Amino acid sequence: MSVFSGVLAGLPFQPLQLGLVSYFSLVPLLFSLSLTDNESLKKAFWLGYIQGVVSSFVIFYWIVFLPEKEVRVPGIMFPALAALALYLSLYPAIFCLSISALRRRFRIPYIISAPFIWCGTEYLRSLGVIGFPWASFGYALSPFPSLLQIASLTGVAGLSFLIILSNTSIFHFLAEERRGIKFVFLLTLLISILGPLAHGKNVLRRTEAGRSISVLLIQGNIGSDVKWDERYRYKNFQKFLDLTRKGISDARRDGKKIDLVIWPETAIPSHVRYEYSFYIAVADMLRETGIPLLSGYPDSELDGGERHTYNAAGLFLPGLGLVEQYRKIHLVPFGERIPFQTVLTFLKKVDLGEADFSEGKDYTVFSLGGSRFGTLICFESIFAPLARQMAVNGAEFFANITNDEWFGRTAAPYQHAYMAILRTVENRIPLVRCANTGVSMAVDPYGRVLVKTGIFETSSVLAEVPLGPGKSFYREHGEYFGKACLGVLLAGILACLILRKRHPHLSPLPRGERKNKVCVPS
Repeated sequence: MSVFSGVLAGLPFQPLQLGLVSYFSLVPLLFSLSLTDNESLKKAFWLGYIQGVVSSFVIFYWIVFLPEKEVRVPGIMFPALAALALYLSLYPAIFCLSISALRRRFRIPYIISAPFIWCGTEYLRSLGVIGFPWASFGYALSPFPSLLQIASLTGVAGLSFLIILSNTSIFHFLAEERRGIKFVFLLTLLISILGPLAHGKNVLRRTEAGRSISVLLIQGNIGSDVKWDERYRYKNFQKFLDLTRKGISDARRDGKKIDLVIWPETAIPSHVRYEYSFYIAVADMLRETGIPLLSGYPDSELDGGERHTYNAAGLFLPGLGLVEQYRKIHLVPFGERIPFQTVLTFLKKVDLGEADFSEGKDYTVFSLGGSRFGTLICFESIFAPLARQMAVNGAEFFANITNDEWFGRTAAPYQHAYMAILRTVENRIPLVRCANTGVSMAVDPYGRVLVKTGIFETSSVLAEVPLGPGKSFYREHGEYFGKACLGVLLAGILACLILRKRHPHLSPLPRGERKNKVCVPS
């Protein structure tokens, strides 16, 4: 049952529109836990760990298909997937251990403890340099705007909470034998699903059109095998210039305006502030078209005699050139930098083929005419606090630039894209996403995808994006919900440890309670 639950938990993150499976994917796991009441808590831990390993392999299978030519260690992809799965599985294991301990020692049913504990572990997983909130349960609902609107109050943690509440309601409904109490669980299930749905439909019905911005997204579809090859570097760059000129020409022919052109992450394959042939080519195009450009590129500077390189994005204005830039703050662990190098200096000698970028420090918000926007580079779009800080700093929309070519034709490009949708609902501002090979898209402030591309196709997409109200409870108060759930998790663990020390005989449930399947106190 634990293995089956792991498979179900991974299905919503495949490009199959199976997000609603998340509402019951943990039910088999909860049944397996309920059968361990008179056994060691280690059994509960391992049941959660098994579920986590299986779901991690289902969700992150694409790691084994990443191009090995980008790394220095042959055959490292499967060990990397295994290491990630073994690490991420600690969180569902902690979840199972905690809710089992709370049930045994305080008679707290799963329906009360599980939603808080699960969200607490998800929030814990998102913290720090190696924080990885990828595929948190709430993201399973990204394709369904009507179910997302509660995120403007709680962030993605609130969606995860409701999903776990649904799972526990189904479990208790099936396990309970008393009709009156079964009805309570059924009612809780309906409220956890239909309540957010009714709220979402009401919100979407009340949306009003206001100011908008017109953005041209250039999806160059450049392969990694030629992207940095010196023989093709300028040719690849020229492809973006040609696509941009054609896209602008087509828009003007149709009588449409363009406020901003966006190129993907490192679309300019040079240190453009120092390689003037690239800089001049961009300046010439801007002078010709008269339209600002946001593009990604590598950047570097000397600091204290040491050269630091950055994954950067810059705003180029006609007649002014590069006016401002943003340097990526949250780098991909082991891909863009080995974590903890500044503390464990010997890690600087480790070479896995990573870019060895330095972290940016400033939450830059670009000014564009009468509007302002923040830039999220690559997987920064999955970190809600980072995006929120840009919104707090005055951003009226997000520009997410990325290069997902190395994911190949797997589920990863879709997982990456759909997680970005939640940033719009949380902050009530839109997002435009430009990916080298897709998915490029525009999303309104309520999580509705206005336009999107397929993967591995060359295209230019013009999107008219409403700017939205730019106000939400989440934007004002941040991750209060996730922090509260983490507090419940830590308090529950502490209480169980204290009670175990004082009353060790209370660990298993009394055998009399094993005669029926009821998983709530009588």
